[in-house]
Amino acid sequence: MMTRPEDYIRSKIRQLLTEASIPVSTVKTSKIGGGVRQEFRDLKEKSKTRPRQLMSDLGVSALKSREGKHEVLHDLLGQAIAGNEIMATAYSKPEYVKDKFGRKAAVIKVVGDIKSRDGVFFIRHTVRGAKNANLIPFKDKVAIELLGDGVVVYVTKTPYSWNTSPQGEPTPQKEKEEPEKEK
Repeated sequence: MMTRPEDYIRSKIRQLLTEASIPVSTVKTSKIGGGVRQEFRDLKEKSKTRPRQLMSDLGVSALKSREGKHEVLHDLLGQAIAGNEIMATAYSKPEYVKDKFGRKAAVIKVVGDIKSRDGVFFIRHTVRGAKNANLIPFKDKVAIELLGDGVVVYVTKTPYSWNTSPQGEPTPQKEKEEPEKEK
């Protein structure tokens, strides 16, 4: 019998958490209290208490791209996706994008059979684990948000500011159209 990709991903997450000695609920994954699945609650706990182990489980080692903050985030996400079968099944490789104000970000498409909301949650705790493991060399805030069928990850001073005007900066103006020539 073929298993659905979502069931496969869930079983791999359970296996990953079990190998790391984190208790996993034996109840079939169902929404709990605010809609967060048990395996994601365990991931959240691991990103706080054992971040180096989480990074090891995800296949993340020292981040090589230290030229800029966005490159560090891109490298982190790229290593986590390439280094872990579960992540590779759930996400595409990160891509660089810019918003209409020229700010850079990494975007990851959720390609597996998981909900985008769960995809944001998993990426959020991957980044948190990297920060807690001191792999991210800056203290700036990192925003992780839904963007269409993917997740956008960027450095910002204010959360939920993708494609919005940075404080104190004017909104971008449309290019002026040339007036029509009179005939």
